[in-house]
Amino acid sequence: KEMVAADIKTTFVNVNEFGTENIVIYDNEKYVVTMVFDKALAEERSRKAADHEAKLYQNTVCVFIPLADMKGVMPEKNHFITIDNIEYEILVSSERLGLIALELKEYDE
Repeated sequence: KEMVAADIKTTFVNVNEFGTENIVIYDNEKYVVTMVFDKALAEERSRKAADHEAKLYQNTVCVFIPLADMKGVMPEKNHFITIDNIEYEILVSSERLGLIALELKEYDE
């Protein structure tokens, strides 16, 4: 587990590679996290969805965050998360091997 956690930080969410440092607010708690944004993955899911479902996934983004950066807090589906002052609704939330995967839709009041 320690090796996987180290790999997440040094490889997948490495700021010298794909990762960016961001301010996240979830449940009124502030976190400084390194994450990867993957708009292409969200667009691919949208194309594969049926026409009526595709509308639900317009303007979505997938993000990957180390669970340790969130201090063990797992964001939940249908809740809201703010990343760098932009509020998103969480459409999908999962975690595997210490890496949180979220599919988000920008919140539109």
